[in-house]
Amino acid sequence: MDYMETPEELKKQPDVIKLINIVGGNDAAIKNAMWSFWNFAHAFDDLIDEVQWPVERKERAFKALHDFVQDLLVNPFVVANNKSMLAMFTMALTRCLDGDKMALSADPKERALAPAVRCGDIDVLMHMIYLARGWPGLREWSGMRKYDVCTEETATTAAS
Repeated sequence: MDYMETPEELKKQPDVIKLINIVGGNDAAIKNAMWSFWNFAHAFDDLIDEVQWPVERKERAFKALHDFVQDLLVNPFVVANNKSMLAMFTMALTRCLDGDKMALSADPKERALAPAVRCGDIDVLMHMIYLARGWPGLREWSGMRKYDVCTEETATTAAS
């Protein structure tokens, strides 16, 4: 089930699915673009609203989202490497979920691995370095993997 298909979200905007189907017609690409945007926009906004950030931090979060989306759509480097970038983004997202689950494990060895599993964002950056600078650049910047050292306690707290 998608984010905007839950009963609580459907109550808020019951006609959007109909609208998307009318506008998209038989074009699955249009419908998917509209639907994925709708789901993401509401999930992102709800996450920001739930943490009740101050206005300035919320502004920075939406600016970060804008900049990221802009790069996904028009940055020549990203566009030229879109297939491998999609794979890396997908892996980073699933690693966050898997690492959070591992942090809640009863097994201390699994909990100890959670921070390393969770940190897929560095793999995305390392992949970009590889695409831009090849093997030598990747090896030159490999020390970046140490940027996010955290303890088992921090990992467990982050997952809850």
